[in-house]
Amino acid sequence: MTRINLPLVLDTLFAALCSFLLSFTAIRYYSKNAAIALFIAIATAVIFGTLCFLYISKRQSAAFLISKNQREKRLLSLHLSLSTDETVMKIFE
Repeated sequence: MTRINLPLVLDTLFAALCSFLLSFTAIRYYSKNAAIALFIAIATAVIFGTLCFLYISKRQSAAFLISKNQREKRLLSLHLSLSTDETVMKIFE
């Protein structure tokens, strides 16, 4: 069972909502047609939400890989610090 990445989902929804409201009010102000403004605002929200989702998920996966590598380095340094000098020399030969 996969876990839902709640911060990613909420950030994406927030970005899409903000873009929807901004584009709807701007287009509604200038065009005076609610149907056109609604259609364009929905399209803008979907596009901007998708772009934000892709950007944030890429950044989170990169941060996860960095933190995973840092954890492996800490575990290796702990293992090497608890090992004898002869064992360490055998590893690096």
